[in-house]
Amino acid sequence: MTEQMPGELIYEYTIQATGATSYGVPALDALLSGVADIPPQGARYDLAFQGPIVGQRLRGAIELTDHIHIRPDGRVQLHIHAEITTEDGKKIALYADGVAHFTEGPPVGDLRENVTMTTSEPDYAWVNSLQIWAPGHGRPSQRRGTCHGLRRLAPVGQPTPPGCSRARRRARVTAE
Repeated sequence: MTEQMPGELIYEYTIQATGATSYGVPALDALLSGVADIPPQGARYDLAFQGPIVGQRLRGAIELTDHIHIRPDGRVQLHIHAEITTEDGKKIALYADGVAHFTEGPPVGDLRENVTMTTSEPDYAWVNSLQIWAPGHGRPSQRRGTCHGLRRLAPVGQPTPPGCSRARRRARVTAE
C-alpha cells in the first residue's frame, strides 16, 4: 500500500481502464503474474484510463495513456500523458514518468510517479511551477488504479533547496 508522505495534496484520482494496446507481446496479466515470460527485448503496452480527479483547487476529469515498458529484468517503467478537464471546462496537460513495483506480484502494484502539469489558463497557471510526487497503486486484474499527487514540502528546520529562494525573490519583485 501507499505510505503517507509530507506535502500538500494537489490531486487524487481513481481511474478505470478504457483500452489497451500491446505490441506483439503476451497479455499484461499473464506477464505480471509470471504465467508468460518477458521477451528478451521487453514488453510495451499503451494503457488508456479515465476517471474523476479531485483536489482542494483542482476538480474535474482525467483521461490518460500510460505507455508502459516492462524491461527484461522485470522493471515496469511508466510514461504517462494525460488531459485534465476541470469542472469549469479548462484544460491542463499532465506528464509523468516513474515506476510500478509488484513486490508480491499482482494483484496490486505500487506506483511512484514524478509529475508536471502545464496550462495557459490564467485560473490554473499555479500548476505550471509545481513539481509533484505521486505515489499510488495499480490493480491490473481489476483494470483500475489510484494516485495521490503531492507537492513535496521541505521538512521543518531543513534549508530551502538551492534555487527556490531566488525564484521566490524573483516572483516577489515582479509582483510588486
